[in-house]
Amino acid sequence: MEVCTAGIDIYSLMMEARKNKQLPESFEMSIKNILDTGYSMPMRGIASIREMYGLAPLEHPSGRIIGTLLKGVKERLKKA
Repeated sequence: MEVCTAGIDIYSLMMEARKNKQLPESFEMSIKNILDTGYSMPMRGIASIREMYGLAPLEHPSGRIIGTLLKGVKERLKKA
């Protein structure tokens, strides 16, 4: 459960937004990015950031695989 120091009932706000099908702008951007590119974050520069922290580079799935996994999602979101 989310707790707000100002006493705002975050859970109720989220449930009301869900009823009204209003997503936070950051969620909408992430969904749009995933549908457009297959990733929620821009991948440019991620390899160098991972390297800086000693992490191995990511293996990126092809656009074809992503398209297959997300088949029909765009249409369902447009109808919602």
